[in-house]
Amino acid sequence: MNVEKVINNNLVRSRDTRNREVLVMGCGLGFKKKPGDAIDEDRIEKVYRLDSRNDLDAMETILASVPLEVLQALNDIVAYGKLSLHTELSDGLMVNLADHIAFALERHGQGLDLSNALLSEIRSFYPHEYEIGMKALEIIRKHTGSTLPRDEAGFIALQLLCFHTDRCWGAGRQRIQGC
Repeated sequence: MNVEKVINNNLVRSRDTRNREVLVMGCGLGFKKKPGDAIDEDRIEKVYRLDSRNDLDAMETILASVPLEVLQALNDIVAYGKLSLHTELSDGLMVNLADHIAFALERHGQGLDLSNALLSEIRSFYPHEYEIGMKALEIIRKHTGSTLPRDEAGFIALQLLCFHTDRCWGAGRQRIQGC
């Protein structure tokens, strides 16, 4: 793979072996790189592939603004979720979780944690997703040093729920209002 565009020191745009546009993440992957330079395959931590150009652009915008330790936490959360749920999870989940967790960490740093009014219902109706959300909080603490409140496990559980079922997606993969 070769660099097409350097997004930041840890994220570059490239093309995979099937000539599909991808975002490639790794510590220092984009440092002192320019278009056409080869990507050091040993430094690749994650390759993101999305079906539409708009989704890829949205992912690029969000991931470019998220600190590397948050992206590393997200990779671990999604990997754990895939393993635990025995299913594939869309890279679109990374976009939503990256944005949500980065903002949750920012709010938490300012002492502005949000209360999740649906937490007990989420725990009751979606215990598996809630358990993954709790594990996500551990992963976030490990990578960032911040301990987010349990309410965030519920918010994460809802994200997982929408990305591992068809309940929130209609025909043509259009998002259903409210998910």
